[in-house]
Amino acid sequence: MSDLLPALPGTSARAFSLRDLQRPAGEATYSAAILAESLVARAGAKIIFMPPPEPVPGGENIQAFYKRPSRYQVVTAANFAAVADGADVASSALPLLSAEFGAEYGDASDAWRVEISRADQRNMQEDDLEFVINQAIVRGYAKQIDKRVLSTVIATTPGAWSLAAAAAHGLRFGELRAVIGSTAAGAAVGADGVLRAAGIAAELTDVVTPTIAGAFYRAGCAVEEELRVLVERRDVQGTLVVTVFATMQPVIADPDAFFTVAA
Repeated sequence: MSDLLPALPGTSARAFSLRDLQRPAGEATYSAAILAESLVARAGAKIIFMPPPEPVPGGENIQAFYKRPSRYQVVTAANFAAVADGADVASSALPLLSAEFGAEYGDASDAWRVEISRADQRNMQEDDLEFVINQAIVRGYAKQIDKRVLSTVIATTPGAWSLAAAAAHGLRFGELRAVIGSTAAGAAVGADGVLRAAGIAAELTDVVTPTIAGAFYRAGCAVEEELRVLVERRDVQGTLVVTVFATMQPVIADPDAFFTVAA
């Protein structure tokens, strides 16, 4: 993934696509690496790569951009019911769970900055330094996606976990996953060595406190297709400053599909 960053020496800026798959065999892309690293993505949440706002024609010396509101939709089961001969069939709404995103997409950014001293540059090969920065970006970006999605779920005040509550909402046990927060509520390691929360396959995180269980495919996160990386040499001592800007927006199509697991 070293070609994804501008060459570190010097001053340059670059935006690159997370979805660019034109890489030699054996090299990972940022999108694939983020999907593999994000806990909520591995639990089933959909990561939606959004193109940046497009310019629209404007007057002289005026440049405008527009946004395209989108929806993340989950199809649920049609509600069939018995109908007596000669009776009319009751109408129902489309069985869709929907959450809109994009209306305020791009209004706020997430960012990370690191300063690399001349001494650190001397102590590390350029390829190794690029590798470290790439790995840090991927892991940090995936972790921020987890934090944003889980924090948004928590803000909906999910109900207490129980098998009865999951069944009443029409969820299947096999589609449930859990993310265990820093209090490790409900966490246990089975005799088979598998970590679970309330019997549900789980993983640990430090980005939230409570343990959240649910059908994560009913949530997602829209992320801007491009990351903006700025590499600067700011002083005569040769210090390099790398700044990364990203934009993301959680979308929860079905808040009732998530639960808080008690200790």
